[in-house]
Amino acid sequence: MRSLSMRKFYISEVAEVEAVSGGVEIETRRNLSVGTIGNSRLLTTRYQARGAVPNTVIVQNIVFNFPASIRIAAIRVTRMGASQNATPSIVYGGLNRNFVTIRLQSARGRGYNYRIQIYGR
Repeated sequence: MRSLSMRKFYISEVAEVEAVSGGVEIETRRNLSVGTIGNSRLLTTRYQARGAVPNTVIVQNIVFNFPASIRIAAIRVTRMGASQNATPSIVYGGLNRNFVTIRLQSARGRGYNYRIQIYGR
């Protein structure tokens, strides 16, 4: 039996260092994980991908609305494929609400590819 722990909020960032022709290249991986899944059910899964646009930062807000009886218990935004240094964040709503707005922001001149999963009761 699982026990419910306190809500968790963190952005995981792992740096991978790779030697490239005498220089060093640092790659970061960013995911967003908020809340505890516990006995919650998966409400929705969405894949969001955008290609790179030269010298441009891409910002996309994705809005999720659920019926009034539903409460969001956990949000997982997971990078898919190779890292392009994009950043996911919650800008409105979230845990214990029935709505959330998630912002995906690319690095300049890069794109992104994320899987968004929202759990609730």
